Formats: sequence, structure tokens, C-alpha cells
Amino acid sequence: MAKHKMDKTTKIMIWVTAMLIILIAGAILAVILNNRFHTERDNALAQQQVQQKKDTEAQQNAKATSNTFGRALCLSQADTAYWDYVKLNATSSYQDSTGQTVYRALQTTWDYANTQKQGAYNNCYKQYPAN
Repeated sequence: MAKHKMDKTTKIMIWVTAMLIILIAGAILAVILNNRFHTERDNALAQQQVQQKKDTEAQQNAKATSNTFGRALCLSQADTAYWDYVKLNATSSYQDSTGQTVYRALQTTWDYANTQKQGAYNNCYKQYPAN
């Protein structure tokens, strides 16, 4: 078998070609890794935005539910205060044919009780707004 000798120029050309291949492969690898990093980052950001939206909706639903129950309790307390005032200031009371208690009071008693009840209702709607 005959040995082939490479001249110096051929060796340099092979070395330069190998270096160019390594540089190109490195650049391609850098682009691939950069794209992968951006894709993963974009996916993480998208997931974070979806989670934030879910959290915000859950908070809004919880607040709406809380307002609904709070408003109902507040209105019930206003009704109770109304009837407590009427009972306390009634001139008389009796049972009607259905068994319900009927209260008799001065008109000023009814007017004051209604005014207080309406004010309490307004406060309930301000404190527990409908969403």
C-alpha cells in the first residue's frame, strides 16, 4: 500500500473546513437552545396568565357569594329590627283568623319604623353590592 502524503496547504484546508463545521454546528445548536428556552418561557408565561385569570375569577365568585349571603343576612336583620320596633311601640296586638299577630300602632310609629328599615336596606346594598 502506498502512503499518501498531504501537503501543508491540504492540511490547512482540512483544518479550516473542520473549524467551519464546528462553528456552524455550534451556531445551529445555539439557535436550537435559544428557541427552546423562549418556547419554554412563553409556555410558562401563558400558564401563569391562565392561572392568574382563574384566581381572579375565583376571587370574584367568592366575593359575589359573600356579598349575596351578607346582603341577605343584613336585610333580615333590618326586617327584624323593624318588627322589634313595631312590637315595642304598638298600642295593641291580636291574633287574626289565620293565627298571625296583628299589631296596632300610631302612624308615626309605622312611619319611623319604615324610615329606619329603608335606611338599613340602603346600607345593606351599599355594604354588600351585587356584582
